Amino acid sequence: MPADAGPPLPDGRLEVVALDGIPEVGPGRRSRRIPRRRDRAHRPAPCPLREDDVLVVTQKVVSKAEGAIVDLTTVEPRPEAVEFATAYDRDPRQIEVVLREAVASSGWRTAC
Repeated sequence: MPADAGPPLPDGRLEVVALDGIPEVGPGRRSRRIPRRRDRAHRPAPCPLREDDVLVVTQKVVSKAEGAIVDLTTVEPRPEAVEFATAYDRDPRQIEVVLREAVASSGWRTAC
């Protein structure tokens, strides 16, 4: 266990802590290199990490680090995306990108 780790949590207890001050992630920045501890001279870590801690990163951060960024002004949504977006108060271009990614990752082939 690291020397600066806090005391262990009681059995069955889950603690969730949001970290602020994490740098913006962009293409090429490896999400696993997001610092565990901030520069202690300027901003101390919000809480010490314990050996059994789990850091959770959103899919958005992973996608940005992988360069999976789309300029929505270049997206032409299909009618199904517009229909869904209207029903659920979303941006049809965003829905179109999600549909394309779902098809690409699943291996399905559709006429787009």
